Amino acid sequence: MTDEPMVLPFEPSRKEIDNNPLKVCQSIPNIGDYSPGGWQRADIYELWKMEESPLRGVYGVGPASYFFVDHSGLGQRGEPALTASEFMDCLMDGVGYAIVGEGRFQVKIGVFKRDFLTDEEADDARWQEITTLLHLA
Repeated sequence: MTDEPMVLPFEPSRKEIDNNPLKVCQSIPNIGDYSPGGWQRADIYELWKMEESPLRGVYGVGPASYFFVDHSGLGQRGEPALTASEFMDCLMDGVGYAIVGEGRFQVKIGVFKRDFLTDEEADDARWQEITTLLHLA
């Protein structure tokens, strides 16, 4: 079990993803309920700016939302779980993906975002802390 969500862009090329999405899907790390440092579960609906899921295969609420994806290669379009190809079409750059639950034929894939500030936000936070300590604010 690896302790880091897989971050996009993927190592495989778009051609590899298109040619064998199942292999790419099966390479997503399985972290179960582990919470990797520097990452937090993301709300799929918020990230994709949806009020409700137009996507079949998205379940859960808030940060507990996940993609329900066929992991066997036997799934078909129209079933409750997304096929590997359908899941690949949902991917977004700049976030991490990790398996957070696994059954015999399907997996739950959580979406993660980095849990840190940008350099500019960190500088602003430090300046705010300094001014507060010096009673300048």
